[in-house]
Amino acid sequence: MPVCSVLPSPSIFPAEALEEKLQGDAFKPCGPQETTRQGWVPPLGKHSDMLVHSTNGYHLIALRKEDKILPGSVVKEIVEERAEAIEIEQSRKVRRKEKDEIKEQVMLEMLPQAFSQNRRSFAYLAPQDGLLVVDAGSSKQAEDLASFLRKSLGSLPVRPPAVEQAPAFTFTGWLNESIDLPGTIELGTECELKRPVRRRWRGALQRAGPESGRDPQPPGRRHAGHQAVPDLGRQPVVRAG
Repeated sequence: MPVCSVLPSPSIFPAEALEEKLQGDAFKPCGPQETTRQGWVPPLGKHSDMLVHSTNGYHLIALRKEDKILPGSVVKEIVEERAEAIEIEQSRKVRRKEKDEIKEQVMLEMLPQAFSQNRRSFAYLAPQDGLLVVDAGSSKQAEDLASFLRKSLGSLPVRPPAVEQAPAFTFTGWLNESIDLPGTIELGTECELKRPVRRRWRGALQRAGPESGRDPQPPGRRHAGHQAVPDLGRQPVVRAG
């Protein structure tokens, strides 16, 4: 899901200068006692060792983040075993603060053998258009990349794009034909409509299953070969074609 940010004004980012800035924060794997680390990697992977792929004034970049995975249940079990051993040996109660210290020590011991989880986030700078576009699954992930890019460049004042009307209003208008569809966009013939999975639905999904006899999916409908037509209300409806 692309997330756009707006640069203060159209400007020029020389590829060479951008490459030099990003090299200062190139990705390095986590050290033995580190739980997370991130840095820039070549967006073209093995096909290039450049951290910036530039073409026609657009710059493609990629941020890699590594997280060490420590199973919480395993850590908890070891902490409880050590706390119990102390209580038996020293005939005293191990308090919460001391348990936290034991947990920290256990995690430091386990980190060198922990599994690593890696994630790459891609983005491109369009200086002449005044845009930073991040291919992210959430606004937070996009902001994390923008923040790290700001750190690498020293300054990157960006803001969310200002729109004349809400995207949802525009998309609905395209469907019910109250707003002209741009010539560069063509509506397809399949769609899936879902309600947002809210907190109460998360609980229902966890409880649902084959033994419960309930549908584990949130409310929604899948439509294929339908034609969107306007109704008398504000929401679009579908009719079999």
